[in-house]
Amino acid sequence: MAQTMIFAIDEINNSKSLLPNISIGYRIYDTCGSRLSSMSATMALMNGQEFAAEDTCDGQSPIHAIIGETESSATVILSRTTGPFKIPVISHSATCECLSNRKNYPSFFRTIASDYHQSRALAYIIKHFGWSWVGAVNSDNDYGNNGMGIFLNTAQEEGICVEYSEKFYRTEPEKLRKVVATIKKSTAKVVEALKRVNFTVTMGDRVWFDSTGAAVAQYEVVNWQKDSDGSIQFTPVGYYDASLPPDQRFVLKTENIIWTGGQLEAIEFLSFTEFMGVVLVFFSLFGVGLTALVAILFYSKKDTPIVKANNSELSFLLLFSLTLCFLCSLTFIGQPTEWSCMLRHTAFGITFVLCISCVLGKTIVVLMAFKATLPGSNVMKWFGPA
Repeated sequence: MAQTMIFAIDEINNSKSLLPNISIGYRIYDTCGSRLSSMSATMALMNGQEFAAEDTCDGQSPIHAIIGETESSATVILSRTTGPFKIPVISHSATCECLSNRKNYPSFFRTIASDYHQSRALAYIIKHFGWSWVGAVNSDNDYGNNGMGIFLNTAQEEGICVEYSEKFYRTEPEKLRKVVATIKKSTAKVVEALKRVNFTVTMGDRVWFDSTGAAVAQYEVVNWQKDSDGSIQFTPVGYYDASLPPDQRFVLKTENIIWTGGQLEAIEFLSFTEFMGVVLVFFSLFGVGLTALVAILFYSKKDTPIVKANNSELSFLLLFSLTLCFLCSLTFIGQPTEWSCMLRHTAFGITFVLCISCVLGKTIVVLMAFKATLPGSNVMKWFGPA
């Protein structure tokens, strides 16, 4: 990365068409991936000597912009420190969505999209494959926590169940050295100029910053595929482009994906065509038919003393609940659906309780009838004619 920047600056300085009569200087520092080193370097730069222009021009050139940091957490520290002085901070790797807040980071820009779109794209991939149960792991920093928060919200919106979300923190390395330099307080002219940047490179890609200071979110979904010689090839199988309409942003060609040794979990359920499924369906329908036959027989003989003595109202209600109990067993057979999963236990519980309640009611009636024959009992008035 550093050698690429040095080469680009040398090309500009040696070119007669690019920025004529202007020379670009640079200073490169290594913070060693440490937040403390990044903070120390930023404070050292902000407390440096002011540059005073001289006729000899042998003084130190002022710094008009800072390119970096790589990590989002270090970039937050750097942007908060330089923001009040309107010193542009341009990052090539900090993707935390928190940096899109123009109120807190007015002079921050980046050449990569925020992880808001990346996190949503990951949720869309999970939804596309029908993975309704996932676990999530993220790094315990601004990048990981903000990205995971966006992912969890999108997963909830798309109906994806996240059973657990864990975070971890990488051990911070020892500080190797402190970066000491001088930075000249610049004006906001560079910030305004960056806001108006809009050009197309030779490869056809358009470069511009949106209202949040980030580049447009464009991601390419690649599949790791192993060749016959054992080498790994990155094959594009889709893309996510936030600049397109909502219905065209995410495209995934599943036929181009080559899966590795992992296998999807097979869904096991009792089918209607299996032997056990056929047996259960037979007994269920047989019970329904037998219950219906008894109900027809009771209805045809409803005026006989035997039917009247058996409390015909409770008997018909008992037969109706038995029919529903037999039919509820069919919801446990076949591929589960959302409605069958919700009804199988609830419907059986309600119908079975209704059936038992009818049996209990008939038992109470018989018990009261026997107690009514005892001397001095007034129970008969509840069962006699009105």
